[in-house]
Amino acid sequence: MQWDKVKNILLVILLVVNGFLLGSLILRQAGTDMQQQALLEDIRVVLRQYGVECGKGLRIPAQRGMLALEIDRSRTAEEAFARAVLEGTVERVEREDGETVFTGDNGSVSWRPDGTVNAAFRQEGAVVPGSARGMEKSASELLAACGVTLKGSRVEADLEAGEAVLTATVGGLPVFNRRLTVSWQGEGQTAVAGQWSFGTPYATTADRERLCSAEAALLQVARGETGQGKVGRIDTIELGYQMDAGAGARLLLSPFWRVETDRGTVFVDALK
Repeated sequence: MQWDKVKNILLVILLVVNGFLLGSLILRQAGTDMQQQALLEDIRVVLRQYGVECGKGLRIPAQRGMLALEIDRSRTAEEAFARAVLEGTVERVEREDGETVFTGDNGSVSWRPDGTVNAAFRQEGAVVPGSARGMEKSASELLAACGVTLKGSRVEADLEAGEAVLTATVGGLPVFNRRLTVSWQGEGQTAVAGQWSFGTPYATTADRERLCSAEAALLQVARGETGQGKVGRIDTIELGYQMDAGAGARLLLSPFWRVETDRGTVFVDALK
């Protein structure tokens, strides 16, 4: 009998604690939403001075410390990628502009210093997948065989276009131009194109994080300082990276804001 009373008391205490935590969470979320709404209203007032409206789906990301990252270009991984799809004797040619071209009996693969890859080859017996899921499965298997790490990646197919696109994040943020598109042209013809990197991104010890502000990026877009020209509406803004050739045999991941407007996509350097 005594134990039943103790158990009931414990249950009441747990219910009270859970109710308190739930209430605190609701209040915190409500406070965050109010701050977001107030910030958005302030930005809306400022942007209207430049004749720019805010889209209904616009949300302002919090400020975040960012720095540029580097990735060592792996010529070994690039060659392994080429040899995974090419047949017969594979010839390798290094061009003066830094491009490496591999040629086999069934096609060719080229890699540029900025991670751009173009591969066109024939696979005996290969057929065009008949469903989006089939395209995603075939693309994943092909890229995995080429040494592309699929962990943390995402493959999405476009059945009408006859292609599947692989993307992956770095530190939870998108790399806007780092993607591989696998397409099927029939009669065994397959192509892989896009930009990619092998290896783990790292920061140099000399680099320091800099605070990236979405508000500053929005002002640049509204003022027409990004080369896009005058825009009338800003719909979304998202923080991520852009990949490009770095110094030496390295690739550079630079923080950028991607801003969707009524005139298209604008990329704003987040560290400037």
